[in-house]
Amino acid sequence: MSIRTASIRMARQTLTVCALAGALAAAPVRSAVPEQEAVFSALRARVAESNRKYIGNESRRAITTHEYDAKTGALISSSEALVHRKEYYHRKPVNTPIKYRKNGIELPPEEFKYRSRDPVHLPFDTTDGEQYRYRIIGRKTVEGRECHAIEIIPIKNTARHLRAVLYVTVDTIEPQYLEGTIADRPLGVSDIRVRLSFATVRGESIMRRGTYVIMLNIPMLYPHRRIVSSFVSSDERPIPKED
Repeated sequence: MSIRTASIRMARQTLTVCALAGALAAAPVRSAVPEQEAVFSALRARVAESNRKYIGNESRRAITTHEYDAKTGALISSSEALVHRKEYYHRKPVNTPIKYRKNGIELPPEEFKYRSRDPVHLPFDTTDGEQYRYRIIGRKTVEGRECHAIEIIPIKNTARHLRAVLYVTVDTIEPQYLEGTIADRPLGVSDIRVRLSFATVRGESIMRRGTYVIMLNIPMLYPHRRIVSSFVSSDERPIPKED
C-alpha cells in the first residue's frame, strides 16, 4: 500500500469521533460562558449513555476524493465510492465497498481499498481515562443555532488524539460541528484539516458529512500534493449492543 493511500486512510479513520451541520456563520467568537463545567458534565453523561446502549453507528457513505498538484492547482486524479460503513466507538470500523469509480472509469467495488485503523480517543469519553482537556472559548452561530465553541486539547500528541474545536448547541448540548486536526501526523504529511457536521438520529449524534484536506510532500513519490476527500452519509442508525 502506498504512503499516499495510507495517509488518506489515516486521516479518514482518525476523525472517527464517536457519533458525537453546516458552514459556520461569520459571527465572531464571543466571551467564554460561565456554565462551562455544567456543559462538560452534560457531554460526558451523553457519551456515557451512548456507550451504555450502543457500540457505534452504521450508514451508507458516498466518498469523493480529488488529488491536486499543490503548487499549480492542477487536478491529478479523482474518484467516487459508495461504502457501507460500520463506525465503532472503541474498535476499528468495517467498510464494505458497494460502488467505485476512478477517473471516470467504473471499477470493481473490491478495488476500493480502505484500511481500517484504531479510532481516536473520543472527546468526553472517560472509558479509557481522561484523554483531553477542554475549555469553552466562546459562542458561534452554526446553521442558525447558537453553539458553545469548545476547544479540545490532547493530553498526549498521538495519531489517536484530536486537536480541534467542537461546537455544541446551547439549548440541547448536541454536537453540531467540528473543525481541527490530529495531534500527530503520518510521515510525509505536512498538514491535515478536518471539518465534520453532525445530525441527531434516534437521540445519537452521527457524522452526516465531512471534508478532509491533506497536504503531502514526499519527494520523488508524491511531491506537493493536496488531497481533498469529502463524504456524505445516509441511512444512518445507531448499532445497539446486541448487534
